[in-house]
Parts: sequence; C-alpha cells; structure tokens
Amino acid sequence: MRKVITIAIVSLGVSAPIARAADIRVISSLIQTADFNSNYLLQNNPPGEITAPVSTLRVDGIARTPTTLFETLADLSYRSYFGPGTDALRVNDALDKLARVRLEQTDKLTTYNVAAFWSQRQAAPLQVAQTGVGTIAGFINTTNAQAGVRHLLTPSDTLNWQNRYTSTDFTNPTSIPFTDFSSTGDWTHRLSPTTALIPSVQFEELNYEGRANSEIMLWRLMMGINYQHAGRFTFNAAAGALLATARANASNVPSAGAIFLPSVFQPSGSVVLPSGIVQSVPVASGQSTSASTSDWLANVRVTYNFDRTTALTVVAAQTVAPDSFGNIFRSDSAGFVLQRQVNYSTNLSLAGDFSRLTSVTTQRDFYTLAATYGHRLTREWDTALAYRFRQRYDQTGSANSHGVFVLVRRNVTIIP
Repeated sequence: MRKVITIAIVSLGVSAPIARAADIRVISSLIQTADFNSNYLLQNNPPGEITAPVSTLRVDGIARTPTTLFETLADLSYRSYFGPGTDALRVNDALDKLARVRLEQTDKLTTYNVAAFWSQRQAAPLQVAQTGVGTIAGFINTTNAQAGVRHLLTPSDTLNWQNRYTSTDFTNPTSIPFTDFSSTGDWTHRLSPTTALIPSVQFEELNYEGRANSEIMLWRLMMGINYQHAGRFTFNAAAGALLATARANASNVPSAGAIFLPSVFQPSGSVVLPSGIVQSVPVASGQSTSASTSDWLANVRVTYNFDRTTALTVVAAQTVAPDSFGNIFRSDSAGFVLQRQVNYSTNLSLAGDFSRLTSVTTQRDFYTLAATYGHRLTREWDTALAYRFRQRYDQTGSANSHGVFVLVRRNVTIIP
C-alpha cells in the first residue's frame, strides 16, 4: 500500500503545476444494476433464486496537455442480496472500493507512464466470474503499482517496456497472501502500413506465504503479428513458449513426508500450476525442492467490420497465468462478440465464450452465452437489459445458471 500512496503523491505533485493550463474534465456516474439469477454462485445444488443489486458511485477525472495525461478514478459499489436463495448464500451485503491514478508524459520520441491501483472487492462473485466457482468468503485486497516507457526508435520501430507489481491479501484467514511481479518488453517492427511484427519477452514471479514459502517463476517468449486492412479487417496473433520453475522451502514442515511442490494451497483449495509443474515429492523437514516444466502458448484475435454499424470479433487462446487469487491455470479458450449499432440510441450484442481451466487437481469447463440490448434515453441517461447463461463442468459435477441483468446509468459532467 505504501508504494501505491507514494506513486500517487508523486503523480499528483508532478501534474499539479501542469494541470493549471490543462484541459480538465471530471465526470461522475451513478449506476444501478440488478442481477436476477437462478444460481448466483454457480453451485452444484442451487439454494434458490437470488436478486443481487449493485449501487455504484464513480468519479473519473482527466487532465490533458499536449505532452501530459493525468487520470484518476474512484469507485464505490454497494452489493446487496435478496431472495429465497440468500439463506444458504456464502456472501453478505458489502461495499466494494476502488481507486486508481495514472500519469503519462511524452518527451519527443519517448513516453513514460506510472500508475497505482488499490481495490477491496468481495471475493466470491469475482472468483465465480473468473473460474466458475465461488468458495472464498470475505474480501480480496489488491494493491498494484505500474511503470513503463515506450520509445520510438525509427518510424518503423518502437520499443516498449512495462513493469507491474501486485500485492494481494484476504480478510479470510485461511486464504494465502501472495505477490506478483512481471516485467514485459516488446519490439514493434512495422513491415508496411498495414503489417507489424511484435516479438516479446515476459518474466513473472509469484511469491506465496504459508508454511512452504513458495515461489513460481514464469518466462513467456512470444512472436506476434498485427495486420489491419482499411478499417474493415484486423488480425492479431502471437505464439511462443512458456518456461516455468517452482520452488518450495520445506523448512517449516514438521516431519518428513510427501508434500506438493511448491506446496502452495491457494484460496480455492487447489494446488497451483498445471500438470508437470507441481508434483508430489518426498521431502524431509528442513529441505527445499523444485520442479520445472514448459508448454506452448498462443492467442489470436480477428475483428471483421461488415459495415459501419456491425462488427464480429472472434478470439482463441492457450495461456498459463494466475487468476486474481493466485491460482495458476492453463486456460484453453475461444469466444466471439457480435455487435450492432442500430442507431444513435440503440445497440445490440451477442457474445459466447468457452474456457477449459486445467490445474494440478482440476479440469473445469466453463461456458457463457449472453445477449444484450442497450438504449440511450438522453445524453446523460442510458440503460441496458441482458440475458446471460452460464454452465460449469468439473469433477464435482455440473452447475448452470440463468440470469437477467438490468442496468441504469446517469453520467454527469462536473467540469466540462
């Protein structure tokens, strides 16, 4: 938290004299949503229907000059729950909180950026959205600091280096706090006005507390391509390799025996890392042990604009990465989004997604299908109505839910 506060103070201090001559805009949003859901936490034995309204107050601020961009965001969201299924629900009424600052400074051919982020969110709804299960009580606290630089070498070549540090802890005492540091470098080489090659290297290190005091290191080596065709068609793809190493310090293990390497039991109750990275190893008390593995990674994103009002986006990927709770999964996923802007006031969308999440002890299939109707009532007021179907399959069985989601939002410009 101290790092985030420090960066925020520095950002405010740097931008304050500039902001006097800046183009400043502050917008507040009042948002009311409600989820009428047959199985809110996607449980195998649904306790009953639940209505989950969320009341949000959000304030966005932007200060802009020709060389500087400063952004702030504050968000308060109150969650409440009603209906026959609340008696067996593992969550209570709660207030989610979020704050973020970001500063971007451009100096001739180089752009620098720093950002800080803090949030406290109810854990179970977030876990369901990411993995299809909701087993964690209480809140997840996330503190994040970022910094990077982008430099234009030539009209055809751009270097980019971004760093991120995240610290996560939980109000639930049985959950394991962890930190996550990543550093990513990429080089964009433009072959033509429409095509660019993007090689990249990313290093990520996760450190977990707990009796084994474990760490996991991930290297991702990727080669990407970006193709754009006159606003009609865009194609982005990348492929490469993952190199992973896990280490566990067994000095706190009370007696010799078989432990999981790296013996990190995450909040969801499962051991991290996909098959081959973590394995059961006989370890004597006081010893440390390690394991390593490799895998392939790939992702593709294609967007086709039928005309100015209709666009189809299709995505597919195989990734190995941690979720917000530190559980590392291999994810094989595919999905689509079809959007149509009917007129200035009305828009429609249809989206579908399939994900297969694989960890040491779990293979979980997660499906989502959603249809949304959005309508702008006035310049300040807009609404949306959506239907969403979710389904999960894993070794514990299957679960599905039907939900109707309603949104009403009012945006008010405080400083134009």
